[in-house]
Amino acid sequence: MENQNPPCKFCQRTRLFVALALLAFVLFSVQPESNFLEGVDITSAFTWMLLASVGVLVCWKAYGEYWK
Repeated sequence: MENQNPPCKFCQRTRLFVALALLAFVLFSVQPESNFLEGVDITSAFTWMLLASVGVLVCWKAYGEYWK
């Protein structure tokens, strides 16, 4: 246990993702009748979030490639 390497980035991100997924699962299972999502089209919201994520990713990669 003396020469223990720090966890890799993939492991850290996987742990974060699992923790967030567990938190979301617990929140939705404890209170299944959430009124704050009433009237929200989940498919449309997910589509816009995905589009925004791709746009930010493309801008970030272009910045790193051309201006940095």
